[in-house]
Amino acid sequence: MLKILGVILVVIGVIFWGAVLTVYSTGVVVVEVHEKGPSGTNLFLPVPVILAHAAIAFVPEEQLREVRAELGPRKDLVIAACEEMSRCPDDTVFVQYKSEDEEVIVRKEGDALKVLADTADGKVRVRVPISSVRNLVDQLAD
Repeated sequence: MLKILGVILVVIGVIFWGAVLTVYSTGVVVVEVHEKGPSGTNLFLPVPVILAHAAIAFVPEEQLREVRAELGPRKDLVIAACEEMSRCPDDTVFVQYKSEDEEVIVRKEGDALKVLADTADGKVRVRVPISSVRNLVDQLAD
C-alpha cells in the first residue's frame, strides 16, 4: 500500500513540476487595471501564455486562415523585431504618446514589453514576454 502511495505521489509531483516548467518556459502575460474613483475596480490577472497556444486550437478554421493570410507575409518581420527588441537595453521606449488627459508608453522591461496606459478613467498595465510574442507568431503564421 505504501509503495502505491509513493508511486502516486511521484506521479503527482512530476505532473505538477511539468506544469510549472511549461508555464515558466512559455511565459505569463500580466494585466493590471485600476479604475480611478472611489468605486473603481482593481484587477490583477496573470495569464499563462500556454493558454493562448491552446486557444488557437479552438479558433474556427476560416478565421485562422484570415489571420495566417495577414500574418504570414509579415512573420519574418515580426520575428526579427522581437529579436531586436530582446537585444535592446531595459527601459528602451518604443512608443510614447501623450495628450492632455492620457498617456501611453510601450517599453522594454527585462525580457518583456510593458504597455502603460494612463487615462482620466484609469490605469492599465500589460506585461508580455517578448519570446511569447515570437512563439505565438511562429505558431499562427504556419
